[in-house]
Amino acid sequence: MSTVRENAEQALKLHKVRRAGDITVRSQALQELQEALELPVPLLRIECYDISHVQGTNVVASMVVVEDGLPKKADYRKFSITGAAASDDTAAMHDVLTRRFRHYLQDKSAQLPRAEKFRIPEQGNRRRRRMLPSRVPRRDSPIRPTSSSSTAGNPK
Repeated sequence: MSTVRENAEQALKLHKVRRAGDITVRSQALQELQEALELPVPLLRIECYDISHVQGTNVVASMVVVEDGLPKKADYRKFSITGAAASDDTAAMHDVLTRRFRHYLQDKSAQLPRAEKFRIPEQGNRRRRRMLPSRVPRRDSPIRPTSSSSTAGNPK
């Protein structure tokens, strides 16, 4: 039984080392991509598109998604290309990207009304910002309660 336990512990250690290496390699690859593209922040989501056809017929496009350096297969998509766009790869790519961004903007605008229901009124935000400095004691002053600290969580 001790041999089984030792084997399991070694397998777990090996698995953890491999996972740590995967995260390190992914982070390094994303950082290199950020530097190569001269971006201010690393890419968290990458969408890649490809147009495929069989001698000009049955034109389709595919989208693969990578988040944090890992494939996100649930977000993969396949697009059928028809009409004038099917005769030219560049037109097909334009068609796919237009459809993709139109769908993204529709989703974003549909989420906006829901988000506004939970938005804190502007007056409440201003009042909280004014109260924050008075609640943070300076190093040389003793900590003492303020009258505004009791209403900090309850904007009117």
